[in-house]
Amino acid sequence: MTLLLLLLSSFTPAHAGNIADEAEVNFQLARDAYNRGDFDTALFHFMVSNRLSPNRNVTFNIGRAYEALGKYPEAYRWYQDALEAEDTPSEETVRKILESLDKIEDRIALFKVVTDPPDATVYIDRRNLGSIGQTPLDIPRRPGSYRLIIEKPGYETVETEDYDLQRTGTQIEVDLKLVPIVGRVSIEGEVGATVHVETEDAPPSCEIPCVLELPEGKQILYFRKPGFRNQPNLIEVFQDQELELVADLSPITGTLIVDAGERGALIEIDGAPVGYTPAVLTDVQVGSHELQISYGGYEPYRATFDISEDETIDMGSIDLNPLFRVTAASRFDQNVAEAPASVTLIPQEELKAFGYQSILEAIVGSRGLYPTNDLSYEGLGVRGFSRLGDYSNRILLTADGHSLNDNVFGSSYLGLDGIADLQDIQQIEVVRGPGSALYGSNAVFGVINLVTKGGGDGYQPHVALTGADQAIRARVGAGIGDESVGAWASLSGMYDPGRDYEFREYADTPSQGISEDADESLARTLHAKAWAGNLTLHGMYTTSEKEIPTGAFQTNLGDHRSANNDYRGFLEARYQSDAPNTKLDLRLFYDNYANEFIGPYGVGYLYNDQNHDQWFGALAQLNQSLGEAMSLTLGGQTRQHFITTLESFEIEALDAEPFNQPLDKDAASQIYSAYGVLDLHPGELVTFNLGGRIDRYETADTDAGDPTSNTYAHPRGALILSPGDEVLKFIAGSAFRAPSPFEFFYSDGGISQVPAAEGLSSETILTGEFEWTHAYSEVLTHTVSGYYNSINNLIDTEIIDDNGVFRYTNIDAPVRTAGAEVELRRWWRSGWMLASQISWQRTRTGGFIDGDALTNSPILLGSFMTATPLSPGVTLANKIRGESARLTQAGYLTDGAVVWDVTLTGTLDRPTLEYGIGVRNLLDWPITHPGGADLLIDELPQLGRNFFATLRVNL
Repeated sequence: MTLLLLLLSSFTPAHAGNIADEAEVNFQLARDAYNRGDFDTALFHFMVSNRLSPNRNVTFNIGRAYEALGKYPEAYRWYQDALEAEDTPSEETVRKILESLDKIEDRIALFKVVTDPPDATVYIDRRNLGSIGQTPLDIPRRPGSYRLIIEKPGYETVETEDYDLQRTGTQIEVDLKLVPIVGRVSIEGEVGATVHVETEDAPPSCEIPCVLELPEGKQILYFRKPGFRNQPNLIEVFQDQELELVADLSPITGTLIVDAGERGALIEIDGAPVGYTPAVLTDVQVGSHELQISYGGYEPYRATFDISEDETIDMGSIDLNPLFRVTAASRFDQNVAEAPASVTLIPQEELKAFGYQSILEAIVGSRGLYPTNDLSYEGLGVRGFSRLGDYSNRILLTADGHSLNDNVFGSSYLGLDGIADLQDIQQIEVVRGPGSALYGSNAVFGVINLVTKGGGDGYQPHVALTGADQAIRARVGAGIGDESVGAWASLSGMYDPGRDYEFREYADTPSQGISEDADESLARTLHAKAWAGNLTLHGMYTTSEKEIPTGAFQTNLGDHRSANNDYRGFLEARYQSDAPNTKLDLRLFYDNYANEFIGPYGVGYLYNDQNHDQWFGALAQLNQSLGEAMSLTLGGQTRQHFITTLESFEIEALDAEPFNQPLDKDAASQIYSAYGVLDLHPGELVTFNLGGRIDRYETADTDAGDPTSNTYAHPRGALILSPGDEVLKFIAGSAFRAPSPFEFFYSDGGISQVPAAEGLSSETILTGEFEWTHAYSEVLTHTVSGYYNSINNLIDTEIIDDNGVFRYTNIDAPVRTAGAEVELRRWWRSGWMLASQISWQRTRTGGFIDGDALTNSPILLGSFMTATPLSPGVTLANKIRGESARLTQAGYLTDGAVVWDVTLTGTLDRPTLEYGIGVRNLLDWPITHPGGADLLIDELPQLGRNFFATLRVNL
C-alpha cells in the first residue's frame, strides 16, 4: 500500500509558495494516517490538501479513503472525478483508476442520466440539497428510493418518478428528451437558404421554407445561402405564439460568358435553363456552380466554375463532341461503332443547313443510296437495287422504331407522301443491310429510322412558310413542358400545281404526247407527341393526293382525273424503363392505311381502286445486362391486320354507281414474331453480336397459291474489332420479304395487270459485309466497306402479252450484287461539316460475271457535301451528287447525271427568325429515271433547276 501511495504521489504537481507547502504537509499527514489505518484522519487531510492544490492524485486518494471507510458511493464519485481531471494521465494511472471503479461497482447502486440536450442540472429528491452535477452523469448511491429533478434554462423542468434501488449492483439508465419552452417561427423567402440560430457559424437548424420552434425570448437568426449576403435578424419569441418571417437575401453576382461551336445549345446552371449559346449571363450568383451545355446529337458539356463578386469569367468557345448514337441497328440505343451494321446518321444540323424537304432528299447521296421517281411515287435505290414499281417495299421506314410501311403494297413512303416536312425530326438513321433478324419483312436492304424530337430538344412554338418554284409549304407547331412532362404538335401542308411534260412515246396519240395540268399534288401531315416520365404517346396522320401525268396503267395521258391518293396514320403508346442494367420497351399501337387509284380510260370511263388496311399490335422488348461482358435482348411482337381489302370498280364518274367490280379481295392477316440479340464483349477490343427472328404469317385468303400460314426464320451475326482508332466490322445475315397483298391479288381485269403467277412466294437475301472505319479525331473519319448480296426468288414484274399486260412472279435466277464504298467525313462541329463518298456496285441476274444487268442500277455513285459558317448563325451548304447511267426497261441507258444543290441558311435575332434560300440542280442538268412495267414511257424526266426560300418565326 505504501508503494502505491509513493507511486501516485510522484504525480503531485510542485508549486511554489506557502499554499503548496501546506498542501504537501497535509498530503504527508494523510498518507501516514492511511498507512496506520486511521482512514477518517487520512480523509480529512486529503480533503485539505485537495482544496489547497487540486490534482488527480489527491482526488484518487480521497476515493481510496472513502473506499476504506466503506463509503462506496462517495468513493465511486471521487474515482470518477480523478478519471475526468483536466490534465492528461498516463496509461498506468488510467488503468489503476478504472480497476478501482470496477472493484466497487457491485457495492453501489448507480444512476446513468443522459439528457437531450445535455448540460442539464441534476438534483436528488429536492433542490435545497444542492445539485450533484450536469448531464451526462453517473450518480452512485446506496440502496434506497430516489427521485431525480432535472433543470435547464429554456426547458421544462423534469421531476421523475421514484426509482427503487433495492440492492447494490443495480443500475438504472435514465434517458430524457427535454421539452423546450418555445414559440414558433415560420420562415419563407429564398428557397434553399439555411437558418442558423445565435451565430452564423452554428449548424443549420432548417432549410427555407421551414418552421422552427425556438426558446422564448430574444433570438438572433442568420440566413445563409451560397451566392447571397448573410443576413442577421433579431426576433423575439413568445411561448405558444407563431411569428411569420420572410428571408429576403441579396444576391452577390458575377458575369459568365458562354459560347459553343453549336449555335443555340442550351445552357444550364445548377440544372436550371438560363439561355442559349452564345450568351453573356449577368447576375450569376457567386460561388461554385455546375455548368451544362447540351445540344441534340452531342455529348453534354459539363464543368464546375467558381465565380466571385463582380468577376467576369469567359468560358471561351466550347467544342461539343458528337454522340454517334443509333437505335435502329439493334433496337436499343448504342454507339455507332458498336452497331452490327453499316450506319449513316443525318443530324438536325444537316437537315436544317441543307434545307431538306423530304426523307428521300435527305438520305440520297449517302453511301450506296440513290433516288428513283416515276412521277407518281418517289423511291429509293440501295446498293445497286431498285426495282421499278416496287414502291420501295424492300426498305423499312420507322419513326422512333414504329414501322411506317403499309401492308397493301409494303411501301416505305420516303417522299412528301410519307411526311410533309422534316421539322419534327431530330435525326435520321440509315442502317444498311438485312434487318429481318430484328424487324421481319421489308427490311431487306436496310432500315431508315426517323428520330423525332423529344422533351430535351427544345420544341418552340412557330409558324413557317416555304416557297419553291410554284409549290408552297406551310406549317404551324407548338410545344409545352420540359424533359419530364410535355407535349408538342404540328400541322404542315404542301401544294404543288406541278409541271407540264411531253412524252415522245405518245406522239401518235390524240394527246400528241403532251401532258398539261395533270401533275398537281397536295400533302398534309398532323404530327403530335406527348410524354410523362416513362410514358410516351406518339401519333401521325399524313395524306397525299397526287395526279399522275404519265398515263400509268394505260390511262389517258394528261388527264387530270388520273391520281394516286394515300392516307396513312398511326397512334402508339409506349412505356420505357431505363434501370441501370435492365431496359424495358412496351408498345401498343393502332395503324391505318387507305389508297385510292383513279384511272380514266377513253371518254367517260373511270377505273377506281380502293385499298384499305387497318391493324393493331403490341411489342414487348427486354434488354438485360448480364455483367460487363454480355447483354441480351429479347422481344416479341404481333400485328393483327383485321381489315385488308383490295377493291376495284368500273364507273362512268366518281359519283356514279359502278357497273362492274373486277376485284373484291379480303386479305386480312395476322403476324406473330419473336426475336433475340446476344451481345458479347470478351475483351475491350472485341464484340460478338448474334441475333435472329422468327415470323409466322397467317393469311385469310390465299388464292394465289401460298398456304394459309408460313414461318420465316432469319439470323444475323457480326464480329466487331476496335483496336485503337480503328473499327472493323464483319457482318453476315439474311432477310426476307413476303409478297404484299397487291402483288398477290391485284388485277384491273387485264387492262394492264393480272394476279400474280401461281405459287408466288417470299424472296430472301443473303448478305456478307466488311467495314473499316479509322478515326483521325473525334469528328474526322474515313470508312471503307465491301459487301456481297444474293437475292433468291426475287419478286418482280413480267410482261405476259403483246399489249404490255404484266403480273408479279418469282424470278428463277438469283440476283447478285457486289460493291465497295469509300467515305471521308468530318462530323458537324462549330457549324462545319464535310462528307465525300464514292460507291461502286455491280448487280447481275444469274451469273455475277456473265449475267444480265439489272435495270435502274447505276454502277457508280458519288457525292461531295460541305457546310461552311459564313458568320455567326449563317451557313452555306453545298451538295454535289453524281451517278452513272442506268439501264431502262427498253434496254437503253440513261445519261449519267451530276446534281449540285446550294443552300444558304441563317438566323436573325436568334432564335426568333430562321431563314433559308437555295437552288436545286444548279447546273440544270437533264436527268431521267427509267420507267416501270406500268408505263409506256421508257425514261421519265426529273426536275431541272429550281429555287426555294423558307422562313420560320419562333414565337
